[in-house]
Amino acid sequence: MDFNINTMSWGGRSQKLFSQLNLGTKVALLVSTILVVVSLVGTALFVKIQFQTFESDALRGATVALTLLESLHTETMLHRTNQEDKYTTIRNLNSIMNRVEMNSNKLNLWLVQGPKIIEFQKRNNRYVEPPQDDIDRQVMSTGKPVQKMRSDNVFRLTWPVIMGQGMASDTKCLTCHNETMGIHNDDIIGAYSVAFNVTNARHRLNKESTNAIALAILASTLIAISTALFLNKIAGRPLTEMTGLMRRLANDDLDVKIPEHNRSDEIGEMARALQVFRKNTIRRHTAEAESHTSEVYLNSVVKSMLNGLIVIDAQGIVQSYNPAAARIFLYEEGEVLGQNVSMLMPEPDHSQHDQYLSRYLSDAKPHII
Repeated sequence: MDFNINTMSWGGRSQKLFSQLNLGTKVALLVSTILVVVSLVGTALFVKIQFQTFESDALRGATVALTLLESLHTETMLHRTNQEDKYTTIRNLNSIMNRVEMNSNKLNLWLVQGPKIIEFQKRNNRYVEPPQDDIDRQVMSTGKPVQKMRSDNVFRLTWPVIMGQGMASDTKCLTCHNETMGIHNDDIIGAYSVAFNVTNARHRLNKESTNAIALAILASTLIAISTALFLNKIAGRPLTEMTGLMRRLANDDLDVKIPEHNRSDEIGEMARALQVFRKNTIRRHTAEAESHTSEVYLNSVVKSMLNGLIVIDAQGIVQSYNPAAARIFLYEEGEVLGQNVSMLMPEPDHSQHDQYLSRYLSDAKPHII
């Protein structure tokens, strides 16, 4: 439970940290991560293929060895001259196999006798060649070839010899085994086995794989750094600058200089848009300043007039009331602004002024209001 909580907490912190990065850094980080993952996956596939090739080569070498053993044993047995010559033949064959093993510290060949042959050999007080390991026993029980890469870097291959199949399909072979041992078609006569030591080749493969992985990590790191720097230069840094400029423009800082406006990509379009925004903002500020100046000037003119001046809206509410009017009507500006202008009129105009105003607005004909 604590592990899950810590994992979720770490994931939440990572997500929060990522969300605080600017857009350019996020893009550079994501692209770099994708490149690293692709590189490592490619290396993993390469290593996997190398191991598959290694096992295929081991199987190929073991198959060649067993093919030679089977051919030599079969031809020798078929061309012996008599039953006694059979054992001389087998001794010679064993001698050849021993010499091969002596001259090769990585190859071990042997024959496996089937149950009926072992029974026959024991009955006649002759040597037997039983299964040597679980692989031999599995082949003798199933009648199917078995291959396996053992943990001690030895590749094992055993395939069965079945009467009436393959090289054991010769009539002479069937007659001999049937008459002397009671072996029939589809019975397992025995098996050929090989143990192929691939320690040196496995060490070379492990070294090559380690070097490939290390090289992939180094290359991925360099690619990630180069990509991040490149993306930051062409996109990340300009985007960060543009964001800062937009923030300054939003705060009415119009002294900013817009870079990157000569670029032909999206960054250049953004910079040119900021230039337009800056120019429009300057125009708006200039117009507001001029309007304020005009308003101040107009107010000063109105206030200095000798004639009274009152400005009302469509509902007759007083919007402007100059000092001359205050002197005429004896109401101060604060008492009149926002009030209906009829407050300044005697009856009956005081009560009917709103009707006068409505009539004027409806027919646009001048009346005394």
